Amino acid sequence: MPNSNDSLGGETLDGENSKNAAQQNQSEQSLGADATMGGDADENSLVDQSTLGAADIDDDLFDDELELVDLSTRYTEESVLGKGGMGEVILATDTRLERKVAIKRILGTAANSITAVQRFLTEAKSMADLNHTNIVQIYDYGRATDGPFLIMECVQGGSLLEKCKEGPLEVDEAVNIFSQLCDGLAKAHAAGIIHRDIKPANVLLTEDGIPKLTDFGLAKTKIADTSMTMEGAVIGTLDFMPPEQRQAVELIDHRSDLWSLAATFYQMLTGKSPRVINIAALPPQFQSVVAKALEESKENRFQSAREMRAEILQAYSGNMDTSHTLGEARAADLPVDSSDSDTTVASDFQQIASGKQVGIVREFWDFLRHNKKWWLTPIILSLLLIALIAITAGSGAAPFIYTLF
Repeated sequence: MPNSNDSLGGETLDGENSKNAAQQNQSEQSLGADATMGGDADENSLVDQSTLGAADIDDDLFDDELELVDLSTRYTEESVLGKGGMGEVILATDTRLERKVAIKRILGTAANSITAVQRFLTEAKSMADLNHTNIVQIYDYGRATDGPFLIMECVQGGSLLEKCKEGPLEVDEAVNIFSQLCDGLAKAHAAGIIHRDIKPANVLLTEDGIPKLTDFGLAKTKIADTSMTMEGAVIGTLDFMPPEQRQAVELIDHRSDLWSLAATFYQMLTGKSPRVINIAALPPQFQSVVAKALEESKENRFQSAREMRAEILQAYSGNMDTSHTLGEARAADLPVDSSDSDTTVASDFQQIASGKQVGIVREFWDFLRHNKKWWLTPIILSLLLIALIAITAGSGAAPFIYTLF
């Protein structure tokens, strides 16, 4: 069970031993959170940097000896989407492809930090490998005259953090967002990428409400450079760190991301930071599932994003009012990842839209298929169909018998 008395702060740490964090912070430069598009930076975030002079940045950090480029020859900058201590995100137009993009760049002392540049390149390479609806897409990266830059998909609907600050989300919306984030996270984990800093501030929303994971600057990849972190170091954002991540970076695996996503779901449903977790504050149908997702031991949690999503969706559908379902229109509006069509968000919500009856019928159908007394089947099925017709007529629901086969 999660520790409800956990009162660690919300700052982001990197390269700090948790026991010495307070002492080290006195001598380190606080640069704040990465800039996020259309939203507030995580105001309690702290990032330590190894700052060197501009001439000390090693060209070997950049692949193919990237030459300095003048972004103004291709991009017309329009406005600032977000700004933080490390840099900024600019809304711009790609004049060659005639589309809106976001230019993310690190500036000032951070642009002269080996750690910051390494993180920046990690983010570029991690996100470039992930082509998924629920992950912000990277179009390009390089070095401009004022520092490293990323050319990213432009997401202008604000951050999930902003939305959570307005209060708890409606259950339908929270489950919808959570389900899609699980899908994106499953894609990252399948590629061997662990985000390590999942939180509402690192989830951007399109104007249509589609959530997208961003800020893979702390991500661990299959070929991650371990020189970026020391043994025993702590990285991430404390409010959203699982217990093992607070101990040492080498203890982190994909299940650590699942804990952080569950903590994000907690904030969506309660409107409160998971700094102090009160399971009783959650809607009753989700309490046991979220409690499992936030277990202290990794072995006692869900073992994959798809498993966790399935349990949340089951809890949701099992407790929903079947007279007011999400319906076909809602499912049609959700993104479909063609590479995983058998486990897409849309198909999950279509199953939910059928209400409790489909789950009951499917379980009963499985029982019949595995029961040796098949002579009872015609009789039982006839009675079942009569009952289903009566239920359907009473609720005004659309026919759903076809979903059995």
